[in-house]
Amino acid sequence: MHVLQITPQLPWPPDNGGRMALYQLVRQIGRHHELTLLSLCQEDPREGIPALAPLCDHIVTVEVRTGSIFSLLDAATSERPLAMSRFHSRAVAKRAADLCENRDIDIVHFDHLHTAAYVQ
Repeated sequence: MHVLQITPQLPWPPDNGGRMALYQLVRQIGRHHELTLLSLCQEDPREGIPALAPLCDHIVTVEVRTGSIFSLLDAATSERPLAMSRFHSRAVAKRAADLCENRDIDIVHFDHLHTAAYVQ
């Protein structure tokens, strides 16, 4: 089975509870299935990609700016709650759609409420 996992942050380094949980999930899914990881990044992902590469078949990162004035405006003018607006990005939505269309994805795992905005 080919899994697309969308995470609100790159699960590396596993230095806090959220990243540790994401890392363990990536490790277990990658052990048993083909795994494409799509992570929203607020930090430079260059250190994390080599560390996660043995666990994933494909890794895609998209830079997002959480907590910006744009996320507040989005929450005020859309039906998305602030928790989802903070992580909403057209670039991520496009990458997720492209991956589903071009990589023969069987199932998408949206990790945390933040990534549920990409359900379409």
